[in-house]
Amino acid sequence: MDGQRQTKRVWLAKSTQRRGRGRPRRTWEQDIAETLRRRGVIAALPKLIKLNPVVVREVFNRLLGVHGESCITPTELLVALHLLDQSKVDLKTIMKATSMCIAEKQIFTQEVLAVVLQQLMDQPTLPTLLMRTVIQALGLYPRLSGFVMNILQRLILKQVWKHKVVWEGFVKCCQRTKPQSFTVLMQLPTPQLTEALDMCPELKTSLNEHLLTFSESQRAHIPTAVQEIILGTGLVVPPQPVPAPIIAIADGQPIGTTIEPLPPGME
Repeated sequence: MDGQRQTKRVWLAKSTQRRGRGRPRRTWEQDIAETLRRRGVIAALPKLIKLNPVVVREVFNRLLGVHGESCITPTELLVALHLLDQSKVDLKTIMKATSMCIAEKQIFTQEVLAVVLQQLMDQPTLPTLLMRTVIQALGLYPRLSGFVMNILQRLILKQVWKHKVVWEGFVKCCQRTKPQSFTVLMQLPTPQLTEALDMCPELKTSLNEHLLTFSESQRAHIPTAVQEIILGTGLVVPPQPVPAPIIAIADGQPIGTTIEPLPPGME
């Protein structure tokens, strides 16, 4: 009788996909082993990506589990590539590796790239290749434009202009995403707005035309200094009043005047 009850409990557990009591399917030793394996993979990346591109692609496929069990997720791999120590591997090699990953659209989907960019934005220091990847992702997935605008606004809060390479990418991204980026540009501090428009004159022309379409009530929400930079009125120097000449009198005659004879009868 007891055997029948036990069999019934096992059957019900299987039918309801409930696990019976006993050891868990994954132990903490397995979790630790997996973490160490991932760390080992990330530590080996500087050497791996220096190999022949064909070999690098195959290594990435194996790491990502294209042909079997994965050692690392697509998000972890792409983030790790952006954070590699450039004293161990040159920037050009890292760029090739990131481009190789992003080109695999079936693996690095729109959702994956959005998570990658979010994690890169959360880093204490902005990664050098951040904006390059933003522009690449936007080229592959135009629907990320709204998400990218949010990134640009956050970069202003992070004072992106203090990071030369990222700042140049910021301006280039604004140029490629106009007119959506105009609102972001007008949030820049005036010195940085001036610098950005000097870096990209085409952007200044488009922003000028955009601002001229605003009504007076719309312009009221834009700081005057920003409008002056965009419209160029801040560069116009108002005419200065000409001071009246100071005339000194000497011996009854103003200095600098010629002495003419008086008309007849008035000597």
